[in-house]
Amino acid sequence: MDLQFDAIHVDLESSVHVAIKAVFQDTQIKACCFHLTQVWYRQIQKVGLTADYKDKDSETGRWLKMFFAMPALQADEVENCFTEVLIAQAPTEEAAEKFADYILDNYITANSKFPPHIWANAGMGGSFTNACESFHRYFGDHFTRHSPNIFLFLEGLNAEQERKHA
Repeated sequence: MDLQFDAIHVDLESSVHVAIKAVFQDTQIKACCFHLTQVWYRQIQKVGLTADYKDKDSETGRWLKMFFAMPALQADEVENCFTEVLIAQAPTEEAAEKFADYILDNYITANSKFPPHIWANAGMGGSFTNACESFHRYFGDHFTRHSPNIFLFLEGLNAEQERKHA
């Protein structure tokens, strides 16, 4: 059996990307926008910009929020947007510079660790969460505990099957 995939949606983990490319050389790797923005937000926390990000009146906060629109661009538009819009409007504080450097080093250029063609999702019709994440979120809503008993789990499976085949 020879498996072929046009694209595989995965998290932003280099080892996973390497493994996929080793087995499926012609397959496109796509990153989940949810996980991308989660990683970016963790970096905002790491450099100490969380308060600015949450402050609706903060210029730095508004600047940080603009980064989260980049996944809606075409991959070939990302670098120009970064340099001509985001860097042109960058705050002068050191933490903002650290955040911008992190994004540049890891996500902006074709030679980055996670280049734009992996995560820029223009034309996705507003859906930036992959199907597996959507199912996991919906299915998890059936349960109030992390480890439900087997009968509640089976009841949840049956409810999901009925919903899908209704």
